[in-house]
Formats: sequence, C-alpha cells, structure tokens
Amino acid sequence: MGKVPCAGRSKTRLGAVIGAEAAAALSGAFLLDTTTNVALAASSAPISACVAYAPAGEEMELKPYLAAGSGLLLADGEGVMPDGVEGFGRSLFGAVRDLLDAGYVSACVLNSDGPTLPTAFLIRAAALPAEPGDRVVLGPAEDGGYYILGVKQPHAALFRDIAWSAADAGP
Repeated sequence: MGKVPCAGRSKTRLGAVIGAEAAAALSGAFLLDTTTNVALAASSAPISACVAYAPAGEEMELKPYLAAGSGLLLADGEGVMPDGVEGFGRSLFGAVRDLLDAGYVSACVLNSDGPTLPTAFLIRAAALPAEPGDRVVLGPAEDGGYYILGVKQPHAALFRDIAWSAADAGP
C-alpha cells in the first residue's frame, strides 16, 4: 500500500515533529526500500510485486519511488463494499479483492513503513496463505492494526468497523 510522498500529506504525525518536507522524503525512501525488498523476495519466490495506491491519476508521480518491476493497482475504495468497511479499510479490502479476482491464489497487503523487514520473512508471509485450508497472516503493528495481512479469501471482518490510524486499530 503506498501513496505519492507529498509534504503535508505523507507521514503527517511524524511531519509535526520533523517537518513536512522531511517526512515526505522519508516516506519516499521507505516506499522505495520496501518495494526493493519485495522485488528481492519476488526474485526467489512466486510473488508478484505491486503497489496498491490512490487516488487515480498519480501513477507517474509514484513511479520514481518504486523498485523496477513493481506493478500498480488502483485501490481507491470505490465500488460495492461490505457493510462496515470504511475509510482506509475500503482501499485494503478492494486491493485484496481485486488481486484475488485477478486469479491470484492468495494476496498480501503490506504497509510501506517497514523497509527493514527481513526478505525471508516476506517470502514466508506470502507463502503461508497459499497453503491448503483457509488461512490468514497478520503482523501486528505496535501502534494498532497490522503491517501485513495475507489471505486467500477477502474476509470483510478483517476490514470492518476499524478506526484506521488510531492507537487501537485492528480487528
């Protein structure tokens, strides 16, 4: 999941401490490092690396912050959604649903705030949901919610009634 780094729109809580320009630069560096790590994982495992983004029309502005070979998936939260899936949850649910509808056996969504996750961890997190049976992979974030989510079905309950970006976010 990513968006164009922009002063005043990226990492706004951090920007209040280090300044909006520095926060945007850090956001861009995180996105490039994260997509580079996912591309590295994809070089040794059946992973298709893409960045789910919004809003539409920012593809060219986003490209400089992406590793070579990263695809793009519009995840603007538009369209029919299950009841209770609101805010950022609409983008997450839409990205997962669209990847599964495109024929992928499973889908993982990852934030772009963890550029130092071990590549082997990403490979394992992507492989687990593809194993037999209904599976979910969650990586809990210290500030609430999760930093990675892997599924083989678009379970609306994982995205429903969540106050995104709040300290107690999460299913």
